[in-house]
Amino acid sequence: MVMDYAERVARLRYGAESGSLVREVTNCIFKHLSEPITVEKMARDLCRGKSRLSTDFKKETGENLGDYIMKRKVEESKHILAYTKPPAVYIVLYLGFSSQSHFSRVFKKYAGSLPMSTDRARDALKSFLSDHFGFSSTFFLRECLQSFDKKGGVGLI
Repeated sequence: MVMDYAERVARLRYGAESGSLVREVTNCIFKHLSEPITVEKMARDLCRGKSRLSTDFKKETGENLGDYIMKRKVEESKHILAYTKPPAVYIVLYLGFSSQSHFSRVFKKYAGSLPMSTDRARDALKSFLSDHFGFSSTFFLRECLQSFDKKGGVGLI
């Protein structure tokens, strides 16, 4: 968990992606993570025109800015689900989604599964490893679960 946090802080500080625009956008997303984020609002915050921001971002990354925003929110929700067990409504409120069904649709689109099915599958893997191999909170169990999370979960079981 500490290494995960350190990697995320480094990505924010130095930018996982190379361009300064991507760093600015990423920082803006995390600054306003608990709010609904639109391209218009982001353009205002970064003192750029909406069209110009979208065009420059797409040119730099090859990715639509709206998709990038949603992917970052889904990534954050995966981290929340990996380390805590909150009701989905808390994640919806924390990440600024308009409803639980909107959150579920966005999560499924970008993560490939529903948020709670990923959580249940992760728990099933943890239980299986503990029951069959005697792992509880060992390094190997943590590595298996991290690999599970990186690969999107459900396909591993």
